[in-house]
Amino acid sequence: ARRAGALRRRMRRRWLVYGVLVAIGLPASAWIGLVLFVNLALPTLLSTRPEALRVDWGEAWVWPTGSVSVRRLEVRVQTRTDQWMLTADDVTATIDPLPLLDRHLSAHGITAAGVSFRHRRRLDAPPTPYRSAEPTDPALLAPIPGLENPPLVPPELTLPPGRVPWRLTFDHVAITDLREVWVDRWRYDGAAWVWGSVDVVPGRTVALRGALARLGGGRVTRGRDP
Repeated sequence: ARRAGALRRRMRRRWLVYGVLVAIGLPASAWIGLVLFVNLALPTLLSTRPEALRVDWGEAWVWPTGSVSVRRLEVRVQTRTDQWMLTADDVTATIDPLPLLDRHLSAHGITAAGVSFRHRRRLDAPPTPYRSAEPTDPALLAPIPGLENPPLVPPELTLPPGRVPWRLTFDHVAITDLREVWVDRWRYDGAAWVWGSVDVVPGRTVALRGALARLGGGRVTRGRDP
């Protein structure tokens, strides 16, 4: 009886150890899988049509709180009329996983530093009441690596029929270190802070909500003129 009792106690301790290992191992495995997904799979899912939308980053880290930290972020978008690129040295945000199933990248509580935004109108875009029809020197427009202006293959011709584009929603954004804004021939180099929210459907709409900017001193040029 004494030996049987000792055997039962050893078995209980063994199963307790197994239970602890499983309790620790399952969350750890899920966390490792999530880190791999964010670093390897998510940029590929977002960039299936890089001529229209390309999202990439150098490295990402997932925290137990559910937030994601990204270094060397690059978002590049090309529509029927415009091309733009957003880069950031460091970004921290909380990503909602369920909207990804519907081709919707939704993030909130975003803080970003070392940010640059470049926008230019496609040279083959038709004039509008708000856009001059006079030719623009391409050398005065913001360079966007990876995109020709005008594009060799317009992205609107490559969209499969019925394909729903990705939607990007960024809520409660705080850019604490904005270094450059270059829109067509207008360029600002200097310190700035920006707060607000933005909703983007590439090729269709861009909506800003509650946007506020503060400039801390810099240089504004139009083309080559200060």
